[in-house]
Amino acid sequence: MSARIGEPPLVGFSDALPIFQEEHWREDLECFLSDFHFQHLREMPEFQRLPPPGLIRSMTG
Repeated sequence: MSARIGEPPLVGFSDALPIFQEEHWREDLECFLSDFHFQHLREMPEFQRLPPPGLIRSMTG
C-alpha cells in the first residue's frame, strides 16, 4: 500500500478524551443498560446498588 499511495498518516490521540471518564460512568452505564439486549441486566443486584448520579458528582466534583 505504501508503494501506491505513500505512507499512511498516523493519527495521534494525545489530545483526545479518555475512553473511560469516571465522572460520566453512571450516565454511560444507563445508556448501555437502555439497549434492548442488555435491559435484563438492570435486575441484577450489582446494578441495583449503584449510587445515584448526583451522589457520584458530589464525590468526584
